[in-house]
Amino acid sequence: MSGRGKFIFKTGPDRPINMTLLAPHMTVHEPDGSISVEMYWYNRWPRGMVEKRPTQNGIENINRNVAKVRDKIRKLPWRHIAEIALARRYSAFAQCDLEASFLDGWRLLEATAGHYRENSETLLRRAAWFFEERDEQFQIGLHLMHRRNLISHGRPVKGESYEGLAFQMKEFLTPFLHAFLTNPFNFRDIEEFWVFCDLPIDKPARMRQAYLLDCVAEFRRE
Repeated sequence: MSGRGKFIFKTGPDRPINMTLLAPHMTVHEPDGSISVEMYWYNRWPRGMVEKRPTQNGIENINRNVAKVRDKIRKLPWRHIAEIALARRYSAFAQCDLEASFLDGWRLLEATAGHYRENSETLLRRAAWFFEERDEQFQIGLHLMHRRNLISHGRPVKGESYEGLAFQMKEFLTPFLHAFLTNPFNFRDIEEFWVFCDLPIDKPARMRQAYLLDCVAEFRRE
């Protein structure tokens, strides 16, 4: 989100759910994690396998963005909920159990996108609202909902699919959470934020809604 009103996210290429950094040395461990032998092997990894180090400007940009988000959260009308959501987001996608990571991501959506009594499709539409390809993202959301229901009813998916589910859940939540944590239009409360997410996407529908509001004002002589 680069500024007021500019929060339309494009989808990018698939990447791992977390970054893996290759150290220059290797050790051998037992299945329980204990080290097998008190020694290590040093490897000179090919240049293409080594992650480029961030530049000083890149680090400064990250620090500035973090400071901006922290400042926004301090001023949020729903600050307490946002602080918990940020901690839950980190906890969900930092764990090694990818099934648990996916399910915790879904619970985070339920905790931030609406009331407990609202149906899942409403929550998915609100999260998809912030993408340029909204309809496509909503379909991805329905896929995630279906997978979540299968797992909840004791029908787990194939093991190799969990990383894909966790990655999709993380990417699906990111634009919505960014708006949820920064409140770009200074909404008065969380209810108003959710109403914003429910507004029509296409311009003619929004113009028609604006016309109806003008009619109400005229009728009430305001």
